[in-house]
Amino acid sequence: MEIYTCEICGRKTSNPYVVYIEGARLVVCENCARRYKNAEPLFAKKQTKETKRYRQRQPKKKVVEKTVEIVPDYAEIIRKAREKKGLKLEDLAKAIAEAESEMHKIERGELVPEIKVAEKLEKFLGIKLIREITEEELEKEEEVAEKYKPKNTEVTLGDIVVIKKKKK
Repeated sequence: MEIYTCEICGRKTSNPYVVYIEGARLVVCENCARRYKNAEPLFAKKQTKETKRYRQRQPKKKVVEKTVEIVPDYAEIIRKAREKKGLKLEDLAKAIAEAESEMHKIERGELVPEIKVAEKLEKFLGIKLIREITEEELEKEEEVAEKYKPKNTEVTLGDIVVIKKKKK
């Protein structure tokens, strides 16, 4: 059994979860995962097999994983497409059923849209925001990440973030 370190609080866990926070994928402990609706177990639990005689086996489907990312100039692309259609930001947010405040942040480039939101924007505005990452690009990113990775210590968000307490 492998032990993981929560990337938010630094706790050790053998039951890690994955959460996406503003486009970043983090591996977290159960306690931190409770705070996020999009938390999913890192490892799917084994499902029990049905053993009924009258059911035929379904052919196994080949699962192909694609790695995608949002294009770097997404904010400008969204703004130009919206203006071209003559829409206000509020109208765009209603049309794709997303929060107006979230759309403001996305269009200003302060928030990278999640893939689902980017897909809605692509469909509604007729633009391209999602691009597939090739294996070569992934390998290069991993090499760069390995080069700058600390040697002896694991850094968590808890090590970096300073929480200021409100004065009463």
